[in-house]
Amino acid sequence: MGNLENNYSKKEIDPYKIMRSAVKLINDGNEKEGFYFYEIFLKHETKDSKLICDFGTLLHQLGYSNKANQLYQKAILIDDSLPHLHSNIGLIQREQGLLLEAEQSTRKAIKINPEFVDAYCNLGLILRELGKYEEAEFCTRKALELNSYFDKAYFNLGIILNDLKKPLEAEIEIRKAIYIQPNVISYHKVLSEILFSEGDLQSVEICLKKIIELNPNYHEVYSNLSIVLVDQGKINEAEEYTRTAIKLNEFNHQAFYNLGVILSIRGNYSEAKEACKKAIKIDPNNAEYLASLSLIYKNQGNLYEAEKHIKESLILKPHSPEANVNFGSILKDLGNLKSAEELFLKALSINKNLTKAYYNLSTLKSSSLSKELINHLFSEEIKKNLKKKELIDLNFAKANFLSQKKEFLESAECLKIANSLKLELFPSDSDKLINLSNGLFKESKKLKKFISRREKDTTNIFIVGMPRSGSTLVESIISMNKEVTDLGEVNIFEDSYKHWHSNDKKISLLEIYESKVNSLKNYSRINTNKWLHNYFYAGIISTQLSNAKIVYTFRNPLDNILSIFKANFSSNIRYSSSLEDCAKIYYEHIILMEKYKKNYPKNIFSLNYDVLVKDPEKQVKDLINWLGWEWDELYLYPELNKRSVNTASNVQVRYPINKKSVGGWKNYKKMLGPSIKYLRNKQIDLSFMDN
Repeated sequence: MGNLENNYSKKEIDPYKIMRSAVKLINDGNEKEGFYFYEIFLKHETKDSKLICDFGTLLHQLGYSNKANQLYQKAILIDDSLPHLHSNIGLIQREQGLLLEAEQSTRKAIKINPEFVDAYCNLGLILRELGKYEEAEFCTRKALELNSYFDKAYFNLGIILNDLKKPLEAEIEIRKAIYIQPNVISYHKVLSEILFSEGDLQSVEICLKKIIELNPNYHEVYSNLSIVLVDQGKINEAEEYTRTAIKLNEFNHQAFYNLGVILSIRGNYSEAKEACKKAIKIDPNNAEYLASLSLIYKNQGNLYEAEKHIKESLILKPHSPEANVNFGSILKDLGNLKSAEELFLKALSINKNLTKAYYNLSTLKSSSLSKELINHLFSEEIKKNLKKKELIDLNFAKANFLSQKKEFLESAECLKIANSLKLELFPSDSDKLINLSNGLFKESKKLKKFISRREKDTTNIFIVGMPRSGSTLVESIISMNKEVTDLGEVNIFEDSYKHWHSNDKKISLLEIYESKVNSLKNYSRINTNKWLHNYFYAGIISTQLSNAKIVYTFRNPLDNILSIFKANFSSNIRYSSSLEDCAKIYYEHIILMEKYKKNYPKNIFSLNYDVLVKDPEKQVKDLINWLGWEWDELYLYPELNKRSVNTASNVQVRYPINKKSVGGWKNYKKMLGPSIKYLRNKQIDLSFMDN
């Protein structure tokens, strides 16, 4: 190649041809020969500064900034009056983090050519990175004055306006960029981020779906879209996009994490746990994933594992307000109310807009929430930029604090707002549940009674009824017996039933159920299960589980409905946000349980919560006698029970049996109008309202 170099060093050889040869070879992947020509060009005696600058631009575009800069320096020694030359040097200086030098070079380009559109646009970005947002906005608008069809300038202006806390103006400018160039992914991506910060989830969904249309293999966007869909209550669609993200990239830890969240919402905690563990395996130091795993264990009732993982999360990120709230909620379930309160307050000291912390504090009998934080909770400022789920927690918290102050009308308004928002996210499924319960009743009538041949069977006690009907109190009373293991609200009977059905009933339902029980807890002679919707299965339990006992709890219908409406349940009890649907479920459950009590009178013990709290000794003695146990005075003091309680009654159950919640419906009579109307139409006895 030496002769070639000698030939190309001659002045008569066209430097343009050298440049073309170099660029073609580099483009074709032959860097060695391409850079050989580059070196020849660098030594060439050409005085064509524009050609040298153009060659530098081409190399810069190919990603060879240092070699481009060498050419720019060669060109500037020949002629420093080229505006593009100074602008290009400014671009490289910006890439190198030399922002002040970049600003100086770009301003020189503009001084040479005051109508240099690209230079104004570039200067805007440099000034933004220097934190000079107003100057950045001015320069970018100047670029648009010179060229009103410059999409990149509109995009940059949108970013700058967003930095200036002007999201609505930012959105307008980025939409202009998209109008000019609708297929630029980065434009849609940034727009989606701005819209997300504004809480406009429907528009975010449109943006992300457009990105997927432009690039169907963009797995990160599938993950982001699933989050947005979950926040809108579109769970089925969210799961579909999440699973697609995983198919596109099996190492997408965010997608596995999202899948865990979605499966948790569905109540499928076993699969949710596995998905979350996969996310942690890929990204073991992600505090958010560990916190999520903790929450799954909490929902399964395994509070000790939940505590273990939330502590691991806090080691990684000790000042995470969300993790501190999650830890507090675990301690609340464990009965450590004082430490729980301290963690909720700590979370608010980090982020005073964290509505989940306010909600948890509002559920405590008393809290040391400062006047300043109370005022902030009821201010307009806190509402800004909150997602729908956060607004739900906010309004439930306000309702609880107002109720404590006996401001019931205002509390009712907050409850209506909170539940209306919940229905938008999670529409009521009352009809589906009623159809399911009626179908299971019909099936139970066809089943033959299963007779176990084992000498001793475990006693499986099912505490059933409506949510907030006193079942947690009853479980605490029963589990004062040291031989009892309380499973809490775990949906393992329904899982067992589905398993039994899918295997054509080849294995007994009793074996399947007890296997699942033993996988949760160490073997125990007596177990309690208070998954409330087990009343759907009362007939199947009575025929297929030998030695099973069902304790059916019920209470005043209006007190029960009010308590459900105030509870802020997870999405698993969707009807809870509709007063009419709560009444519908209440009525249907009364009818269903009357049938079951008639068909299986020896298996079902009915316990009226209102009578229990007024005369606990007689009612508890009747219950213990029905269970066939010896009497012990300790059964009258369930507040002494140190068990974990992962239900909406986790605070109330820590106090002695009392009748404080009886008759609470009177304070919310007007709000309960839809429930009262429905129950009267169904001829449910509401004569107590006349007293």
